[in-house]
Amino acid sequence: MPLENDIQELTKAVLALTYALNQHLVTSSRVVVREPTFTPDVTEKIKEREQEIIKEEIADSKKSKPTTDTSPPSEPESAPVIYDDVRKLIIAIGKESKDKAVAALSRLGVANGKELKEAQWPEAVAYLTRVAAGEVNPEESHA
Repeated sequence: MPLENDIQELTKAVLALTYALNQHLVTSSRVVVREPTFTPDVTEKIKEREQEIIKEEIADSKKSKPTTDTSPPSEPESAPVIYDDVRKLIIAIGKESKDKAVAALSRLGVANGKELKEAQWPEAVAYLTRVAAGEVNPEESHA
């Protein structure tokens, strides 16, 4: 009756494990976890799968390289405008004509450059550059 003996042995093992687990829960002793041991064929399958994953990652990285921008370059980004840029333009215009500098500032809605807010600096530099280049005369009407 080998089958009955196997059943009895397995039943004893289950009861022993159940007892051990119940004791573990009560005493909360340390559990030792061992690294699993694999048969050679399982180890070989793991290595093969690792190699497949590496090959897939390499193939994916080649597929998903970022595309290069072929659109024509946009205007180069200019450096942020600082108050010193505004000041230099006002001085340059003032050297040519104090009245022109006063009229240019008046067109910007201020009596002097220090009254300009930082948000107005880029617009002021653009306008003052045109005045300094002689493209615009602030003393005349801008229709």
